[in-house]
Amino acid sequence: DAGDYNKYVVNAGVTVGVMFLGWEHFKDMIQNISLDIPEKNNSIPDYLDEIKWEIEWLLKMEYPDGSGRVSHKLSTLNFGGFIMPEAETTTRYFCPFSTAATADFVAMLAMAARIFAPYDTNFTNQCIQAAKRAYNFLKNNPTNIQPADSAFSTGGYKTDDKDDRLWAAAEMWVTLGDSEYLTDFETRAGEEQNKIDIDFDWSTVKNIGMISYLFSTRSGKNQTLVNNISNSLINVANQIISNRNKHGYGRPLGESYYWGCNGSVARQVVILHSAYKLTNNADYKATALDAISHLFGRNYYGRSFVTGLGYNPPKYPHDRTSGASKKAWPGRLVGGGWPLATSWVDVESNYEVNEIAINWNAALIYALGWFLN
Repeated sequence: DAGDYNKYVVNAGVTVGVMFLGWEHFKDMIQNISLDIPEKNNSIPDYLDEIKWEIEWLLKMEYPDGSGRVSHKLSTLNFGGFIMPEAETTTRYFCPFSTAATADFVAMLAMAARIFAPYDTNFTNQCIQAAKRAYNFLKNNPTNIQPADSAFSTGGYKTDDKDDRLWAAAEMWVTLGDSEYLTDFETRAGEEQNKIDIDFDWSTVKNIGMISYLFSTRSGKNQTLVNNISNSLINVANQIISNRNKHGYGRPLGESYYWGCNGSVARQVVILHSAYKLTNNADYKATALDAISHLFGRNYYGRSFVTGLGYNPPKYPHDRTSGASKKAWPGRLVGGGWPLATSWVDVESNYEVNEIAINWNAALIYALGWFLN
């Protein structure tokens, strides 16, 4: 998941969701990329095979009782040491379910069902049946249920499930087209004052659902809601441009610094590209390039924040694999400085600024995907 070897369903949500958006938005450019992975010679594009590896794990997180509940995480009780993954043999446990994890499971599996449909019918059917079971559990349990995780000291990822349920309904409708899912989504989306958040991550996945709905080619959408989402998207994209214009290094997130903010800089490209799809406004594309530029060295340090790439990249990320092997494994985006731009240090033990995480890397993948030619 991040600097450790544990597996968290909620953080998988924004990770898989953004990577699937990348596929749907940039498929023509992504589908022929060759990746050095074990599945590289099969009939499924390598990019999707990498996501399928995660989805196959997610399918194991469903409770075996058929209830549709989904375990919140698979984790050791405490964080392990800086050892290679094959040396991490401490017992991992299924944490009790949460409704947020269950809703994110629905959304990811629904997306997987439609995206893998041309490649693997059996896998598609497995995904949608699991998504339906989990959706029905949510329907029968409408209140937010947090995981009973007091035994664990690893990543918590506790969150309100309001945005997760909205996203789940959106992806079920986009994949299946049933009126039940459309009504569920449009009701939830109608209650949201701000249709698009300027900044989003694992605890705020509403944007993915809104964008999936907005660009779906299915008929039956509420035109007033479509207009409201579109207007919100453009307004937020314009605010991102304004933040960039006022920042000394052209940083689209402006002066907002917090744990993992580099991932959010990259994730804003999802908003910018979606606004660009509506308007063809070249300023959105230029601002997306500014986001990438910030991550690869146009920042206070004049250094890349991605291991193994760019000028003077991080050499000591908070990452078990890198620490154990005494080398920074390439292509991993570190979290970045906070509470100030000047707070970053390239020190392995400083997880608050130098950890790596799948949700940050997924955002970087999406951002770079726009510029593949």
